Amino acid sequence: MRDIGRMVIERVAPQELVIFHPESRAYFKDPQAALEAARKRASAKPKDREAGYGAAELMDVLTPFALAVAGAVVEPLVVRIAQSATLRTREAAQTAVRRLFRREQPAGTEEQDGIVPIVLSAEERSRLWQQAYQEGLGQGLDDTKARRLADGLIDGLDEQPGT
Repeated sequence: MRDIGRMVIERVAPQELVIFHPESRAYFKDPQAALEAARKRASAKPKDREAGYGAAELMDVLTPFALAVAGAVVEPLVVRIAQSATLRTREAAQTAVRRLFRREQPAGTEEQDGIVPIVLSAEERSRLWQQAYQEGLGQGLDDTKARRLADGLIDGLDEQPGT
């Protein structure tokens, strides 16, 4: 999930990559606290922001939201794939999902580990976008930011070889 969240941030808020590691660490330590802190920063008035220190205090931080959206979309996808006839273990399903979002597939990997690449239909991509968008809204993002995160997630799929 961290890799996919990072991929989304690379697409929608690349300026945030410098704080991705500490923000993601805080998220995985306590997701609700990280999301609440991000919501407070997002709702702070410009005058309130001047009192803070560091780059993270001066911008809306999307990392916790990207991780929450990635988790809401990726976790059900992993479960669904693990239950399929081709991938019986959770570990194999997680590997397949990670590969789904990577830009480059290692040559010959599927022959070495038996994990067949996943191809999603346009309908499945649309359903994933809708899940990501709804999760963003549910986490308190405005329409524009929720759309940006959903777009960033699906754009990662669109860059796959052979798509």
